[in-house]
Amino acid sequence: MELIQYNFSITNDTSLPFTSDNGDGNLLVVLVTFNAGQPTDTYMVDDTNNNVYQTLGKRIFPNPAIGGNSQLFYAFNSVAGPNTVSWHASVPSTVIGFVIHEFSLVNALDVHAVATGSGASQDSGPITTNFANALLFGYEAGINQNSATSGVGWTSVEIPNVSTQCRTQYQVVSSIGTYNSTTTTTSGKSQTNHWVEEILAFYEAVPVPRSTIIEF
Repeated sequence: MELIQYNFSITNDTSLPFTSDNGDGNLLVVLVTFNAGQPTDTYMVDDTNNNVYQTLGKRIFPNPAIGGNSQLFYAFNSVAGPNTVSWHASVPSTVIGFVIHEFSLVNALDVHAVATGSGASQDSGPITTNFANALLFGYEAGINQNSATSGVGWTSVEIPNVSTQCRTQYQVVSSIGTYNSTTTTTSGKSQTNHWVEEILAFYEAVPVPRSTIIEF
């Protein structure tokens, strides 16, 4: 279980390519943060390899005066080859952070947790894993933050700290346990600014082979 590659955009892009070809059967994780819309607005991602993405739903920064949303998408069993991910909104919205990741040797979601709050310390709340070997993926999204540090044990995905509005991180664990995703904002965020922090645990289940179409 390891991070193979990632790419990011903070310039309102709605399509983002992987810099290298995806491997066969890997996990793709996409995080998008964007400006506030209406509660009924819907969002989705797709890619040029027709991978099927799942989501745990839109997360809304809890301060209406600030606005903002985040949403995480993931696809198992990736198709090998060059790939570009695109984000779609039911109404026009402005992307303020777009990060794509590729991880190896995981193909199922175990458990997850999410929390919202205000101030400079962020915590997803706890999860307890059901499998000894797991990939933990965490992210924090907020408004008006210039720099943040990951919690103990987490490896940060290095996105330039220039009002990116999000931070992603991961760790690989080898035993069943209770874990939190945590970050601390070190500059740019006041105590009144609100945030979302989420954690997901992925594991390697029995591989499910893709169907093969044979042409005669």
